[in-house]
Amino acid sequence: MSLDNEQGFEKKVGPQMSEVAMSSDADFYSIETLPRSPLQEKAVRGEKLTFDESIKFGRDKVLSGQVGEGISTRPDRAYRSVDLETLKKYYREGGIEVSAGGDEFVPGENNAGVDWYLGGFAPKYGDYILEAAARKSKFQILPPGMSSDPLVRHIKSKGGETGVVFSEIERIFKLERENSQDGQAEKILVKNYNVDDLVKAVTDERAAADQLRLADVRKSLGI
Repeated sequence: MSLDNEQGFEKKVGPQMSEVAMSSDADFYSIETLPRSPLQEKAVRGEKLTFDESIKFGRDKVLSGQVGEGISTRPDRAYRSVDLETLKKYYREGGIEVSAGGDEFVPGENNAGVDWYLGGFAPKYGDYILEAAARKSKFQILPPGMSSDPLVRHIKSKGGETGVVFSEIERIFKLERENSQDGQAEKILVKNYNVDDLVKAVTDERAAADQLRLADVRKSLGI
């Protein structure tokens, strides 16, 4: 994605309202409408699970619902946690692993594709949380087994040209972690990320790289 037009992040991120209005609920995956197994229903009702039942859910601790002041996850949105360098890479390339090819997930055959969660996110994978509409044309739902939450589901998008492009990212959250005084517990604060900071970081890096290249040219010319 070109960075020539950096007047506003909104021109690069977030679907146009007409695109959202033209979509119906049937076009999206949602944790509210996905079929639930008897085990999921049991967990949702708060009934005690046996050890064998509990290990059928994953170990990834996920956050969902109201996760911060005025910030809630949405049931029909996919979330991917990344670090800052990966976020900048996605911005520069214009999409989520768009440079990869031939990585479409095929159930039972491979573990390809790009990992997200539907309806929530796992803080362990990074402090920057990307949110995108869980369009069925872009994502494929996986069986339960990754998330500790019985409703938050593992979901995959494609890489390459058919993957999620950066303009489809609707919101970005930033996690701030605070340790307790004894260092045993961790409190996670979820805030909206000021995306102008992302644009500035990428622009500054490009300017610094240009300066280094210019210095190398001058050195080679003996200037």
